[in-house]
Amino acid sequence: MSGHGQSRRRSSDASSSGRSIPTSDHHRRRFKRTSGTSSAGSPASRRPASWVILNLAGFPGDRTTSAVSRTSAGEAISASLELVEPPGTSVLTLDMPELASPPAASRELNMQILAADRDVVLFGMTFHPKRSPCDGADDYFVYRASTSTDPSPRPSLSLLPVHYEEHQFYHRYPVQHRLFYTGILSCSGSKDSSSLPPFIIAELDKEYGYGRQADVDLCRLLVYRSVSNEWEVFKNVHVHGTDGGRALRYWTTDAVVPYRRRFLIWVDYYRGMIVADMSSQSEKNLLPPTLRYVPLPLGTVPDNDPDDREHGRGIPRSSRSLCATRSGIKFVSVDTQHVSSFGVGLAHMLTWNQTFRITVWSLRDGDYTWRKGATMYEQEFLDAIDSQGRLFPHVQPEFPVVNMENPDAVCFQLRKESKDDSDSSDEKETAWMVEVDMKKKVLLAFTDYSNGTSLSSGDQEDAIGAARIESLEGIFISSELPHYLDPGQACKKTRQ
Repeated sequence: MSGHGQSRRRSSDASSSGRSIPTSDHHRRRFKRTSGTSSAGSPASRRPASWVILNLAGFPGDRTTSAVSRTSAGEAISASLELVEPPGTSVLTLDMPELASPPAASRELNMQILAADRDVVLFGMTFHPKRSPCDGADDYFVYRASTSTDPSPRPSLSLLPVHYEEHQFYHRYPVQHRLFYTGILSCSGSKDSSSLPPFIIAELDKEYGYGRQADVDLCRLLVYRSVSNEWEVFKNVHVHGTDGGRALRYWTTDAVVPYRRRFLIWVDYYRGMIVADMSSQSEKNLLPPTLRYVPLPLGTVPDNDPDDREHGRGIPRSSRSLCATRSGIKFVSVDTQHVSSFGVGLAHMLTWNQTFRITVWSLRDGDYTWRKGATMYEQEFLDAIDSQGRLFPHVQPEFPVVNMENPDAVCFQLRKESKDDSDSSDEKETAWMVEVDMKKKVLLAFTDYSNGTSLSSGDQEDAIGAARIESLEGIFISSELPHYLDPGQACKKTRQ
């Protein structure tokens, strides 16, 4: 499996939108928001969203906490959520008082949300000494929102136990395993309403063969179960439907999607999906998850190496997205005019004349086949976003996210960067998140981002704004988290 490095785009201050839903009135903040009207009626008639788009964390927090824990070094840490309605992006904020004073002040903190499902959010945190960034230490936490079955009135924050790599030692010390493309699954609860529903964390790696065994259909899974508080390793798990392993050649995970409290789906946007049935992990006698390969509905799987320098895989997330919605699994594809962005190095000539085309597909649960849905071409998209008289950049939309409540609505990022390096920072880059109804071909809402500061800013609002603009490279995770906050209240929006 390829490395986890992400390309970072920079910009400054972000003006966000919507209204946060904290657990304390003192923590409430409002952000300006402008939105287009809904095709279903006036803006005020739209029901508040019960899902969010999560991105990177803003740091530091403002010392009003919703969940408290300690790092592996014993330092106090707290986490809170700043939630806004999509297409705005929501932020998990952290606060660590020890970082404000030496010697902790000499360290830098990197944090990233890895996965989320319903009431649980998994994030990783790495401390780097400023002079020795290679000596960073990783902690992984699960933030859990309070649920209707939880007797506690506040969310919780839990430090995960460390899993060590097998047979790997450095100066006689075991090597900590670092989580990369990992999923989290909030499972169905027991009949005992006083107990919290369990959750599962899992990471999948393809087993690699050599020589004549280059194509293999086996995977290795690392699984954590909250009921046991332990990691389990399943080796050589067979993946059904891979044509002898050829479908998994050069596999690289781009995303992990939880689905209906039972499945985790690992996605390679150039090759297909590995669907893992995690129901066996609720049994006392643990059995390996059942794995099945499902191709994506676009063309032939390429045979060449996606990490080739000349035909590198780039950032497939910018034009591909697999999303779980209430009506099922949706797949969004944004294809370019002459060369399909599906398949590295392919020169597949398309039959239409516009610069890009957006297509939404639906997965049938019974037989794992795809049904083609709404399609929108470049001019239709531009007409939709220009219908309200807004001055959006006429660029190809990126990083699609399907609305979890309304599968006909898709959120996109629009970003325009100036080619003139002499421009001021305000003019160099502008970005929007827009929501478009693919069937009715109308703009539903938008959020603009501009001018920002730094994640290390001492001001809470500046740090949150910078976190949002930092995350506009497409590290987005959708979740139904608002269902579990403030007795089920959904995200609120402030309009102007």
